[in-house]
Amino acid sequence: MKRFVKETFLLFAMSIAFSVFSDSLQAEEPPLFFANSGQAVHIPTASQLRFLNTPIASNPSGMFKLPQLRAPGVVKAFDNSGAKIAEFVLYPDRATDSEEQVAAKLQGVPAWFEQWAKATRLLADETETPKLLILSSDTAGKSPQATLDVMEQHDQKTSLVFSPNWSGPARSKSIALSLAHAKGKLLRNYDSLGNPAPLIFSHLQTPCNAVINRTAWLGPSVGLPYVEELLFDHNRRVIVSYIPWQELLGQHEQADHLFRHLLVNAAKNHASSKASDDPSVTLQLKWPRRWDVRKDERPIIHHILSRQARTSEKQAPQSPTLHVVDLRGKSVQQAKYPQLRKALTARPLLILGNDPAIDDKQLKSPDVIWFKNDSLPSEFSDTYRLMETLAKWRVPL
Repeated sequence: MKRFVKETFLLFAMSIAFSVFSDSLQAEEPPLFFANSGQAVHIPTASQLRFLNTPIASNPSGMFKLPQLRAPGVVKAFDNSGAKIAEFVLYPDRATDSEEQVAAKLQGVPAWFEQWAKATRLLADETETPKLLILSSDTAGKSPQATLDVMEQHDQKTSLVFSPNWSGPARSKSIALSLAHAKGKLLRNYDSLGNPAPLIFSHLQTPCNAVINRTAWLGPSVGLPYVEELLFDHNRRVIVSYIPWQELLGQHEQADHLFRHLLVNAAKNHASSKASDDPSVTLQLKWPRRWDVRKDERPIIHHILSRQARTSEKQAPQSPTLHVVDLRGKSVQQAKYPQLRKALTARPLLILGNDPAIDDKQLKSPDVIWFKNDSLPSEFSDTYRLMETLAKWRVPL
């Protein structure tokens, strides 16, 4: 009885979902659905289903029972004219085998994710206390702060957001994600499936340029991340994915494996995120002078100094300090070399930019971080790297 009710509900839900797309069938790509093998569906304008280009079912009424598959696969629906009108990514109709489930609360998530979650059974029973709030681009609000407000309304400390409205512009060209050349926190405990081919996605959103402590979870060895974590304080964090996962889920084993890993680790991140006893680190500018720091040229340094002045974050006795020498822009006058060399003796030291006055050999130390890019203002990729470094040093932004 329960199975009959379940299948009837899924049939109704899929029929309604398809009708939403029925007015836009002239679009380049037909609608994509996620479902279980053997599930009943109603596709009003379909007359035939094909699997691996082979017809497997015909019915002029549009009522079909999807085939039983042992592994994920794609079934396509065609109308009387032979035009493809829908695709179904099918998962075997069985409980997730030995996979860790995720206790999550969904709030207006994209239809593809809700369908995928039901088909894979990765989400834990609703009776379990949620450790993760999953949001769509719309429900996440129009800014990172709005996302925090939504989290507070739902009493959640960690959220996962898919391509929020406050993302940066989309990269129009296709993106090849090669795990062999990728980096990020998400890959530290990731068991890759052999030596996989790159994951090709049609597009990608870029991170917003807000000044926030952040950590790359997944991205190329050089450049902006594809998945990142925004760190607002010790207890609240937002994990943002800019990848259109639905394009490859169920069609590329590595994509499913990586996406599951993302969800599981986002939930685990909640369990491990507790208030730290480590104090925040104060930034102390050694070069240039404070009044030479302009917001349009050095937005991150300007933001930190303004924040410290505004909140009266004065350096207490034995409070940790990160010293900064910012050499970006014009070269230092020779008359000021002695003053600069003295500033370079401070430890720990973050150096931004380069100058002929610097002796590379004297600065080879684990207590010295050196970003040699000398452009001012900096490219966003360099600015992002700086924000990520400051997050590791616990300098609040």
